Parts: sequence; C-alpha cells; structure tokens
Amino acid sequence: MAACTWKWLYYGPATRSALRKRRERAAEASTEGRERAAWSPSVLLDREMLLRSYLPYALVHFVLLPLAFLPLGRGAALGVLVNSVAAELLSNLHSFAVIAPTHTGLDIPIFEGAARSREEYYVRQIVGSVNYESPGSAADFLHGYMGYQIEHHLWPDLPLRQYPEVAREVEALCREVGLPYRRDSVWRRITEMVRAVICDEEVQAARVAISDAGARRAGRKDGGGLELAALHG
Repeated sequence: MAACTWKWLYYGPATRSALRKRRERAAEASTEGRERAAWSPSVLLDREMLLRSYLPYALVHFVLLPLAFLPLGRGAALGVLVNSVAAELLSNLHSFAVIAPTHTGLDIPIFEGAARSREEYYVRQIVGSVNYESPGSAADFLHGYMGYQIEHHLWPDLPLRQYPEVAREVEALCREVGLPYRRDSVWRRITEMVRAVICDEEVQAARVAISDAGARRAGRKDGGGLELAALHG
C-alpha cells in the first residue's frame, strides 16, 4: 500500500521540502553544499502542501472530473471515479518500482554530511545509484527513461531521451577512472530493496576522498585523470 501512495506520502512532501530549503538558501546555494531533505510524518500536515498541492489535485481528479460525467448517469460518474483512483494507485506503484529500488539496498552506500567539493558531489551521484539494465528503447520508454538514475542525478534537467546516449559516455568515463558503474535487472533491484527493508543489517556510511591532483585533472575537458582516493562502505 505504501508503494501505491508513495508520491503522496513521500515524494511530493520531500520535493516540496527540498524546494523550500533551496529557496531559503538561494543566495548561498551551491551544488557542493546540497543535502537531501529529510522526510518526517509532519510534512503530511504541512498547510501549504495541503492547500497548494494535495487538495487542488484531489478536487480536480476525484471530484470535478467524476462530476463532469454525472449527466451521463451515476454509473458513469462512479466509473470515472473508480478509474481515476485506480490510475493514481497504479501510477504510484509504477514510479515507485522504477525509482525507489535504484536508490535502496544494502549494496548501495549512503554518505555522511554534504559533499565537500563539486568532484565529490558527482562521484556520489554515480556510486550512490544503480541503473536498470536496458534491453532496448521500448523498455526505456516503459521505465519513463528513469532507469538511468545515474545520468538523471548528474544532469537532472537533461531531456529524458538523451539519457541512453550520455549513459554510454558516463560508463566509459567511469571505467577509465576506476569508478563503479552499475546496471542491474529490475527484479534484482526490487529484491535488494525488500532485503534492505526487512533485514536487520544496516547500510554502512561511505566516505569519498578525492586528491587535489585528481580534482584538478577531473576538470579537464576530456574528463580523464579523476582519482578516487578512498571509498569505504
């Protein structure tokens, strides 16, 4: 049930919280200092979230839309309501299956504190995510092109259809500098996510250290020479 409502319970509130914090520190915001916004149940009672997001959305999809079909009969209005609710649950389940498993698992490290440099920030995006294996463009489309989470974290504003193209370049660069670039099947990632939820083991915090020389070389146009001095998981 949590997976079928995760956009309401987690993704929406976390996104709004991150947006609010970003606005609050807009004058001094930088990629290096960005941290993921923490989620807590209190965000569900946030007045702004309720009035500007949840209530308008629910009003349009679950009240006004069914009422528009009422002239065709109560059965038509009820059918629209049932279909709207089912579509909402299924879209939540689909997005959860596409996004959550690529970020969750005992085999995916978490990081302590904010990144100390731009180079470390980008290393974290690569090491802290897993892509789905892609048998072709049809699977990419069904995943909403969100099976390329590594590339999505590196370039969140990039058009989705460009992710498969840049993925080859990112993978080649990771191979060149010795960074892990992972692709797993959907079922493997779902298994790892479930294991992380029900297992007593804890994901150990990871620390990334990049030497000054490596950081300087990482700034070259060819991207070569990045040194990953330490990665502890």
